[in-house]
Amino acid sequence: MAPMPDFGDQTARPRLLLVDGHGLAFRAYHALPEMINSKGEPTRVAYGYTSMLLLALAQGFDCAVAAFDPAGPTFRDRKMATYKAHRLPTPSEL
Repeated sequence: MAPMPDFGDQTARPRLLLVDGHGLAFRAYHALPEMINSKGEPTRVAYGYTSMLLLALAQGFDCAVAAFDPAGPTFRDRKMATYKAHRLPTPSEL
């Protein structure tokens, strides 16, 4: 195995947290039980997403960016018609 390269002193560099927005939302949806507020609105995804994001930010990042997939078909769908064809529709809560 090759030795790790010397990147120098990394403590002085700003730290960026890059978040897969949809991935974190799906994780919150599937990891937590159903949650609703006093108006009967679903809150599991908002609560889980925020909780996990705050835990990550507490690790000392200087800034954060969340990226989300665009709505509708993407280049992957154009390249392969069966892309995600086996998946169930996205839950309405997401």
